[in-house]
Amino acid sequence: MSVIKAAHLSVFRVLGYRYALKADGILVGRDILGRFSRENRDNPRDVVRTNAHSYFREWRHMVRPMVGSNIQVAGSISDHTFLTCMSSGDRIWGMIVFVGTASLTHAVLIPVFDDVDSVDTYLSFLDNDCEIVHVTTARFDRKEQSWHINPNRRRLLWTKTGVLYPEGV
Repeated sequence: MSVIKAAHLSVFRVLGYRYALKADGILVGRDILGRFSRENRDNPRDVVRTNAHSYFREWRHMVRPMVGSNIQVAGSISDHTFLTCMSSGDRIWGMIVFVGTASLTHAVLIPVFDDVDSVDTYLSFLDNDCEIVHVTTARFDRKEQSWHINPNRRRLLWTKTGVLYPEGV
């Protein structure tokens, strides 16, 4: 949960309210994080932890540690670098946000709902067995208020099986 929250706040810091007030920002901020927080605000810490395992199980494929990756990033909040997830029709349906913690960097797959098809693509990806994502590097220029997206795509393995998060997030 805390890494998803950090990714959400990172995107908000970089993009501002243009992200927070769109459907993708609302899904992560209000619907995923906010709902859990509202439902557990009066619970003791041990109950919150227990509830987090079952609640975030649905969203477990949003987060992956960057173990053994050859991608070198400082963190999206500091260098404004992300990966965009592309459909076969060149539509962006997700954005990978990099969040540094004390011990390692995590990649968090945040939705991008710029069109109706991207909603289904994002939610289906989290729920299916597909582990390949086609990505491009994207950097947001705050001065110009614009995206600089590398046109070169590459395949990224987004592992959904194994021991990365065996109990969920």
